[in-house]
Amino acid sequence: MRIEIAEHVRMSESGSSLLRLIQNNETCRLDLMVREAVQNSLDAGTNCRKDKSSIIVDFKIGNFQTNHISASFEGISSKLESKYPGKQSYIAIRDLYTEGLTGPVRYKDVKNDNFGNLLKLVYEISKPQELAGAGGSWGLGKTVYFRIGIGLVVYYSRIKKAGGYETRLAAALVEDEKKKDSLLPKRSGVIQRGIAWWGAIDPQDTTRTKTIPITNEKEVEFFLRNLNIAPYKNDETGTTIIIPFIDENKLLEETKPLDIETSLKNITPYWCNNIETYIKIAVQRWYAPRINNKVYTEYNKEKYLEVNINNEKLTKSEMEPIFKLIQALYNAEPKGEFKYGKNIINSKTVMIQKTFKESTVGWINYVRVATSDLEMEKPYNKLNPYYYINKLNFENMYNDPIIMYTRKPGMIVSYSITGDWTDNIPKTEIGEYIVGIFIPASDNQLIQNGMSFEEYLRKCEKADHMNWEDWSVDGKNLRIIERIRKSVRKKIREDFSNLENGKAERKNYGLGRMVAEIFMPPSGYGNAPAVPITPGSTPPIKPPMRLGTHVAFQQNGESTYGSNTISTPVKIVFKKSKDILLEMFVSTERGAVSSLEWEKNIETEFPIKIKNFTITKIANCKKKGEEILFNKELPVDKSPVSLFNKNLIFSFGESELFGIRNRMQITYKGQKQIIVEGILSYSLHDVAGSILLKEVS
Repeated sequence: MRIEIAEHVRMSESGSSLLRLIQNNETCRLDLMVREAVQNSLDAGTNCRKDKSSIIVDFKIGNFQTNHISASFEGISSKLESKYPGKQSYIAIRDLYTEGLTGPVRYKDVKNDNFGNLLKLVYEISKPQELAGAGGSWGLGKTVYFRIGIGLVVYYSRIKKAGGYETRLAAALVEDEKKKDSLLPKRSGVIQRGIAWWGAIDPQDTTRTKTIPITNEKEVEFFLRNLNIAPYKNDETGTTIIIPFIDENKLLEETKPLDIETSLKNITPYWCNNIETYIKIAVQRWYAPRINNKVYTEYNKEKYLEVNINNEKLTKSEMEPIFKLIQALYNAEPKGEFKYGKNIINSKTVMIQKTFKESTVGWINYVRVATSDLEMEKPYNKLNPYYYINKLNFENMYNDPIIMYTRKPGMIVSYSITGDWTDNIPKTEIGEYIVGIFIPASDNQLIQNGMSFEEYLRKCEKADHMNWEDWSVDGKNLRIIERIRKSVRKKIREDFSNLENGKAERKNYGLGRMVAEIFMPPSGYGNAPAVPITPGSTPPIKPPMRLGTHVAFQQNGESTYGSNTISTPVKIVFKKSKDILLEMFVSTERGAVSSLEWEKNIETEFPIKIKNFTITKIANCKKKGEEILFNKELPVDKSPVSLFNKNLIFSFGESELFGIRNRMQITYKGQKQIIVEGILSYSLHDVAGSILLKEVS
């Protein structure tokens, strides 16, 4: 392919500025890519192939040899081979039975400002979709493709024309022109923009410097064959976005919730270790309402979404429980009775007076579910839903509600667990969750100017589509989103007001997950207990494995739940010899209550019981890794257990009144730094509690 290097002209963007256009550093690049790519495919499939009931999007993660494709990129082939030699990886997103990259290939052929899909996607910026109900209104989302790899993106498409089918292949590069190791050749006396395209030389360009897409099918198929990507055939149309030279490790690293200064635990979900698996979760995270959902087609008269990842179809049965729940919520409506399992879905109309031609502006559908409904208990042991939506809940005692919102394309705009969508909605005990979704009445129209509600919402979204914010219509801010959020909060709060006054029935497993989640870095040091964790407060979290202290303590995996027992993997690090006492407390309005205080003043059995501790591994800490000293299961129950000539002793303390074990003491007399791993098992009964770690003098 021949190169066309973009020249600097007035009001032109540079590569470095384009890469910053979507200033979203909170959402990882893979999520932004999934959101943008699927949305583009859904937009391109809206008015295409009436004989097809679904839009198909395939994700492929593959490998290639650099020298097999480098020659295709005139001007940078040698740099590609030297900087990225040997085997490399790519991500390809392919849609099927969409209209493809239609429209003119030259600007002089543009009529009535109709640039078409090809010019908008490959050669333009800030040219949004004009289709009613389309995804973006900024035309900036596609810049995420240049941030996934090295800035190089290949566009392959097959479209239907009056005389048959046409294949189109082009490529673009956007890079930071200021970098010393940039790929594009430096030209003396010419301002660098960091932007280039590849294709065939335009025969109508007298300067022989402008390119258009390659349409020769044999040349296109040769390029695709080197990437092991199948060409479209027969009556197939669509677009394939190919992003070569990706760094899989870097892409995955930013998906992991590892901020130990703020997060409550250091758990890496399984999907963060593999790009294929992560994309499978990300597609569900953002498009759960539309995946294999034929009800969506009935409601909106548009196609549902089918997704394949490396040739494996994402079926409805394979969707994670939280996303199945979201789809069930989306399908509910006020006129019918809908359930998720045994739970009745509430569906209420949201109304705004004197603003729209119809007062109904949408529906809020919500439900209260338990851990069992989300398969968090044995034998499935799924993570809590906050991991799946990538919104970690930092509340230890209760669960924040999960509220999301979407418009006609079916993409979840955002998930909220705090803020304007959830303020004053009651929190639930750990073990229960309130989940809701707002669905707008898209066809309703503003009285002021006849604009559809869908179009108003589309303009509420910023370039990354991650939020709705009101804007002024003809110079007047109607505060529509603000009023909707207020109505949503009120309707849910009315149904669950009993959670606020303590009249709701409490389930025994509710506290179990709460205490499991707060088995984390040390909550306190010294002879006095730390400040107790109470509802609505922020726990005094310190980073796990902090070596400035003599001992550190953290949860080491997801808890599992039996009928009467919660088992939590834990890890304890001793920097040098020390005694530690692990004790359970019950949190009350007056503070943390110990077992002795409880039994003396309340005169009932202390509701938290440590049953046992099972040692699973003990190791020395060394600069080059661990030296395993003990690697088998050893239960610690009624009798103390001592190891290594009594240098390490485990025992339980007894309360004075009822003989309940609620304290575990570990004594370490050695001098080397060691790690103790094990499983702490305990039971709880209808209370809110906290766990504190304090040193024994």
